[in-house]
This record gives sequence, C-alpha cells and structure tokens, in this order.
Amino acid sequence: MKKLGLVLLSVVLMLAGCTSDEPRIDGSWGAVEITSQQAAPRVEMVEFNILGKELTGSDGCGPIKARVELRDGKLLVGPIATDGNTCSGDAAQTAQVVQELLRAQPEASVVEGVMRLKAGGTELVLEKR
Repeated sequence: MKKLGLVLLSVVLMLAGCTSDEPRIDGSWGAVEITSQQAAPRVEMVEFNILGKELTGSDGCGPIKARVELRDGKLLVGPIATDGNTCSGDAAQTAQVVQELLRAQPEASVVEGVMRLKAGGTELVLEKR
C-alpha cells in the first residue's frame, strides 16, 4: 500500500510539472505596432482583453468581441462581433487591418510580455499591460 501511495504521488508530481507548449495569452494587451508602422495612441489604439476563450477590446474603431483559442501556434478566432458603428480615416483602416488579421488565424507568439500576431504579410505587435 505504501508503494502504491509513493507511485501515485510521483505521478501527480510529474504531471504538476507538465506545462503546455502554447504561450499564455490571458490578460490585457495594447498594440504598439501594426505591420511596420507605429499605432497611433488615440483613435487607432487597439486593445485586447483575453480571458479563457473570450477576446474583448477595440479594433481601433470600436468594441469587438470574439471567441479565441490558441492551438498549434495559431490564434483561432471565431466570428467577430462589433457594435456596428463606423469610423473613417486612420481608425477605419486600422480596424480593417486588425479584423482581417484576426480572421486569417495568425501565427501567435508571446515572448517576455510581447505578443506578435502574423499572417499574410501583416504583423500586429502587442504589449502586456
């Protein structure tokens, strides 16, 4: 009985040490760069809050909400819900780029508080807040 207890304890300790290879994406993220241009700090500001499998935030034009999952290094994004408001100029362009990137199931990496989403020649760089 003692040996069985030790074996079970060993298995539990080994499993506790196992971690996923996927980076942690939960938290608040603010955009610092889109493709190779700096994001404007006002209207064009892109922010994501990710908790579990839900993304909320702003695409630079208005609020967005979507289901997300990080799998095999890709950010899988469900349908993106917006409030239907429209904007113009840089904010509209930013929103379009962000939504297209999210729909493209971008490659996602997180290193030292910086998330990079890449797809189709577009890169969005976000910093953890």
